[in-house]
Amino acid sequence: MKGLRQVALGAWLLLACGGVGGANTAEAPWTLEHCIQPAQQQHGSALAAGEEARAAEAELRKAGSSLFYPVVSAYSTHLRGGIEADQAGSVPRNTGTITDEQYLMTAEVTLYDGGVQKRNVRMARAVRDATLANLRRETQALELRVIESYVQVLRARHAIRVAQQKLESAQAQKEMVLARRDAGTAAGVDVYPIEVQIANARVEKLGAEAELRASGSALRNAMGLEEGPVPEVAELPETPAEPASLDACIDLARASRPEVIAAQADLERERAVVALARLKSRPQLETAARVDRGLGGSTIHSQWLVYATLTWSLFDRSQREESAAGEARIAALEARYRQLLKDIASEVTQAYIALQGARARAEASEVSVAMARKSLEVAEARYQLGLAIPIELVDAQIARSTAELQAIQLRYDAFLAHARLRHAMGQESLIP
Repeated sequence: MKGLRQVALGAWLLLACGGVGGANTAEAPWTLEHCIQPAQQQHGSALAAGEEARAAEAELRKAGSSLFYPVVSAYSTHLRGGIEADQAGSVPRNTGTITDEQYLMTAEVTLYDGGVQKRNVRMARAVRDATLANLRRETQALELRVIESYVQVLRARHAIRVAQQKLESAQAQKEMVLARRDAGTAAGVDVYPIEVQIANARVEKLGAEAELRASGSALRNAMGLEEGPVPEVAELPETPAEPASLDACIDLARASRPEVIAAQADLERERAVVALARLKSRPQLETAARVDRGLGGSTIHSQWLVYATLTWSLFDRSQREESAAGEARIAALEARYRQLLKDIASEVTQAYIALQGARARAEASEVSVAMARKSLEVAEARYQLGLAIPIELVDAQIARSTAELQAIQLRYDAFLAHARLRHAMGQESLIP
């Protein structure tokens, strides 16, 4: 819990200190780390969670101060007035001035309250821990949103480049076929399949360009930035290493997830509430000191006193009912906590399986790329020998580009799957 507090408070301090400002795409492409930082510092949801954590920390300090410091108050009054006498048949006259001043100071301290104030501190600490866990959960959710949007921008840019390659290859073959047709060595109908490829490539490019604009907007929003041009982003790092065993991942998730820590804090708070309800029936002893100095007319008076107050609730049916209600709430929270651990285990298991599948597909795609490149080499050789028609060469070029794009997309899938597994495990950084 101490480590969580330090991490979460550090995150809140970053929020309180302000954002890092927008990126300058003219200098260098945005890296994934560069995009995550402003998201955690500038996004509205993170800022709100940070302020809630700040308020909870202040409430904890307030509750703690009551254990060590007395309550001191001061009071002062000043009164000045005159008295007029009015007798029958006479003119009203001032008979004198009245002055009254009073100064009062008191100091109160609770000597014994049966542990009420300690329970209040316990409740405030639990609320603080829950809000810090919520802050961490919010920042992790933002980080995952940034990663997903970042990858979508990369996907769209690669799709645009591949579509452009298809378009250029088809257009080059079209020019070649037209030249051979004009020379009388090719039929005019040979150009029709190539025209279809050109049209398909244009459609793919338009779709990829629309996806790029949408994913760029999503990325800026996840970062807490205003709408603007689509950023130029850097390529992702290489595929990360194999994660630990499934059981190890589940154990780490159950110990690290912010939801678990928040649930534990909620249980601690409710237990403190129940304990506080039981303590209300215990005696409470308070002491106070008072100094009173005043001036009334021409008389100065002063007095001091020390007194003690003993409060003891002998019978209160509502306290018993309140305690019973609290026990029921604790039982409900414990049931939710046990189900939360099961849900987390299931979530981690699904993310782990998804990662294994994504990695396998990414590795298999490398074989497809190698075969597509080999097929293109064969098609080019056959075309040079006059054994293949232009459309066969275009098909081979498109097959190679498609295989390379698919391999890239599957590598991105594996990267995302790894990030989602880390999110399910409650890791501080989701970048594999």
